[in-house]
Amino acid sequence: MVFVESYMPSVSTMGLVEHHQDDCNTIIYDEEGTYYTHDTAKQLLNKACLHRLFTYEGRLQATRKQLNYYKKTPLLICHEELIYTFPTISPEESGCCWIFPRHVQSHSSVKGKMVVYFKNGVKLSLNCSPHVYYKQLDRATSCITYMLNNRDKSKSDS
Repeated sequence: MVFVESYMPSVSTMGLVEHHQDDCNTIIYDEEGTYYTHDTAKQLLNKACLHRLFTYEGRLQATRKQLNYYKKTPLLICHEELIYTFPTISPEESGCCWIFPRHVQSHSSVKGKMVVYFKNGVKLSLNCSPHVYYKQLDRATSCITYMLNNRDKSKSDS
């Protein structure tokens, strides 16, 4: 168990899992390894947003207004670096997993639950049904597509 005091979600982040045990609040799945931290997933995500001059709540509010995703809203952290993520259950619930789709190589359903396989060989069992997983993945993809289309549109308008 590698414990980190400070972690900044970035392009190498694969997943964040709420895990309130043993003086730990979040398990971090990163290309470089698996880490544990005192910070909650929400604190980590807000830190990543603030680093890019946004807030977690502001990003969610914009996505909700533009795309009408009011529950389990995907989070676009940085459209330039294509850092975005989605929750598997309500972020208010204990055990919420945040998946960063760019790192997912494949996924499968095992006994009605989803398992994702990351490109670096790490496997993560999720706490959601295949239906929810695919819906969330579709929402996250729509979110990044919306942002990229608007970015391209504003460049052509200048």
